Amino acid sequence: MSSNDFNIPPSKTIEFSLPTTYSEDTFIWQYRNSENLKSYLDSFLFEVDELTKAAEDTINFRYLADAYGYQLDVIGEILGQGRVFFGANPLGYFGFYDNPQSKVPSIGDEFDISVGGIYKGLGDKDAGDLVLGDEAYRRALYAKVIQNGSNCKIDHMLKFIDLITGLECNTEITENGKCGFHMFIHEDLTQTQRVNVSLFTPNLRPAGVSMSAEDNYGVINLDFTAKNASITEFRRLHGF
Repeated sequence: MSSNDFNIPPSKTIEFSLPTTYSEDTFIWQYRNSENLKSYLDSFLFEVDELTKAAEDTINFRYLADAYGYQLDVIGEILGQGRVFFGANPLGYFGFYDNPQSKVPSIGDEFDISVGGIYKGLGDKDAGDLVLGDEAYRRALYAKVIQNGSNCKIDHMLKFIDLITGLECNTEITENGKCGFHMFIHEDLTQTQRVNVSLFTPNLRPAGVSMSAEDNYGVINLDFTAKNASITEFRRLHGF
């Protein structure tokens, strides 16, 4: 089930009138039919049109619903949510269900070679760096908005899960002991979605409350952590 308690605001579009849309009624009468005058004015005003459109974009792409690229990174800086998680990109190794880095399903199928994870060698990297694309990062920022303003309501948690997985999940939350709860996501989550649950969800739980999670494949380890950074820091560290 999902919640409409936290609604994502729609995008807002600001439109300025373009200088080239002037009315010829503003001309004094003897010049109203002068094609030369209109062409002369347009030669200047077409340039001003471009500046006007640039001003529109500067404002419109500051809204989270429409922002992309660097505009999203700026919003992320304000909210405190970077685009990059170092060492969090799963490489699909064979492993246990509760390890979000393991491929799911981890055990292979003799009739389908694409099923199952490969064995990790001694020289293989544990994981790559996870760099969120614009749409995934936008959802992460909306989830961060919920986290920053939430009073830990169940409705907020349900919406949070939908955002970080990119699905309308069938999520069940039940009490687990005196001071804890268990979250069952009745979905076959991908590796990346399981990693997102591990990275983001613990930040929303109330202080002093334990939390556990699983999906249809099994337990999701919520103790998995990765350093979060902005794309600017990521590029600086990698020299580009």
